[in-house]
Amino acid sequence: MALVESEFVRPVYLGECVLPYRILPPRHAVLPLQGTEILDGQHREIDRYPDLARWWRQAEELWLKHRSSDRLTLAGRLNFQNDLTGQLPGTALRVVYGKSGMHVSAALLEAPNGIVEHSLYWATVTSRSEGLYLLAILNSPALTELVRPLLPYGKDERHVDKYVWELPIPTYDNTNPQHLRLAEIGQSEMNRIAHSSWTSARTSSPFANWSGNTYSTPQTPTNLMSLCESCWIDRARL
Repeated sequence: MALVESEFVRPVYLGECVLPYRILPPRHAVLPLQGTEILDGQHREIDRYPDLARWWRQAEELWLKHRSSDRLTLAGRLNFQNDLTGQLPGTALRVVYGKSGMHVSAALLEAPNGIVEHSLYWATVTSRSEGLYLLAILNSPALTELVRPLLPYGKDERHVDKYVWELPIPTYDNTNPQHLRLAEIGQSEMNRIAHSSWTSARTSSPFANWSGNTYSTPQTPTNLMSLCESCWIDRARL
């Protein structure tokens, strides 16, 4: 069994780690990340960490031996389209949701050191309230009904993907009573689910790899907000 310096062992969040309002325990992976850089086998800094250097160079040898194309190095494959370095440095709060499926499962990720893999979309939020506001909207069953007419027919019609952002979801405003109310609903649902005895079943949805910080549209009608709020209020009465 190989050993590496502990700072290079990072939590990695897969699609299966995200339930509505809840993050399940992550996997862990050795990732040669320092600051905003990847320390590949030729990097001038990697020999400062002898265990990582030994482990990573062995991994690179295996990659060169078994890769199907010589187009990418191991570091290049891990950082394809800046999937890794685009998450550095980490942020304290992110909203994450699964890429595939007809329903959205969104949760608040509070792990600055965590890495989100490609089956999830993620975005930073400016406050916990903004994150909870988004969770209340994204996890609402009303969202599925509203986004379905936007999905293309064909092989991807079952996947919400980024189509949720074609809906008129306004940027969070902490002076807007309706936004504050949705954030309260998001917190209430998070608390409720935190005390649920879920094991591994993925409940109402999946949401994935969004990496933008804005979601506003001008002149946003209020019907989306009202539908989502009413949906949660009706559910609470059941």
